[in-house]
Amino acid sequence: MDYSVFSKGSFFLLEIGEPEDNVLRLVVAEARTGEPMDVVNSISAAPILPATDVDPIELTWTDYVAYAVLNESFTTGDPNVTSRSMLERRPTSAFLDYVAQDTFASPDYPGPFEHWEFVCLNHVVNVAAMRAPEIRRVSPDPKWFGRDGPSNFQRSAR
Repeated sequence: MDYSVFSKGSFFLLEIGEPEDNVLRLVVAEARTGEPMDVVNSISAAPILPATDVDPIELTWTDYVAYAVLNESFTTGDPNVTSRSMLERRPTSAFLDYVAQDTFASPDYPGPFEHWEFVCLNHVVNVAAMRAPEIRRVSPDPKWFGRDGPSNFQRSAR
């Protein structure tokens, strides 16, 4: 799959886990604006919800050294980054400094690795990995969306 899908728009993290030992899997959904609704005193707002008109995207790292999930509300961001794709490869970063400090991983063992940062609407996932993630569209799982739309959200966005 082409990485360009991550250069525009926003995403929700639907699932994170390790389907096998030391294999990291993320499932994300593109975000859409839902139907406007009255909020207060005839002021309307439209919720941002996971899209149900396109299949979710799975990212899988088969060789990773470390990963961390942050609540997006508490991230400071990198002041040196001026353009932002939702999926970025970073050759240097504070996360890589942390991994170097807290592990014995090095370019010699297990080999050269880079920081991959995935920015979602509610989370930021940082991954130190030897390879780029495998990316593909996957069929929706009912536990992500439920019968009437996303189970963790008010209404489905189309």
